[in-house]
Amino acid sequence: MLQQRALFEKTRALRAQINPRFIFNSLSAIQHLVSVKKIESALKYLNKFSRLTRNVLESSMEINIPLAEEIKILEDYLSLEPLRFDNSFSYNITIDEAIDPEEIEIPPMILQPFVENALIHGLLPKNPGQNNWISFLILTATI
Repeated sequence: MLQQRALFEKTRALRAQINPRFIFNSLSAIQHLVSVKKIESALKYLNKFSRLTRNVLESSMEINIPLAEEIKILEDYLSLEPLRFDNSFSYNITIDEAIDPEEIEIPPMILQPFVENALIHGLLPKNPGQNNWISFLILTATI
């Protein structure tokens, strides 16, 4: 029972993490916007960053969250990344009509690392300077 509890706590701690590089880069981007006096953009970016941070921290306390909440976290993350990468990509999240995002529960922060890896290691290095797309499709599966 103690081993199971320790594993649960370790898993919860891992899910609560946001990549430190992402945090640093986001704060640097906000600082840059302030320094070039783009205050409205800085406030918008800061608002999205704080909402993402709050949602990640709140969801980390749960074993599972509704898919709808996970998608909100993913959308907040994806709305911040274009600023970091000079608006070099756009994104689209499509959900199978058979899925009710409020009913399906998944572990928190399970989608974001996949999308981050797709961006950093796949999409952006391929065609720098071009307007690239990332599309994320959520489908139903039966076993």
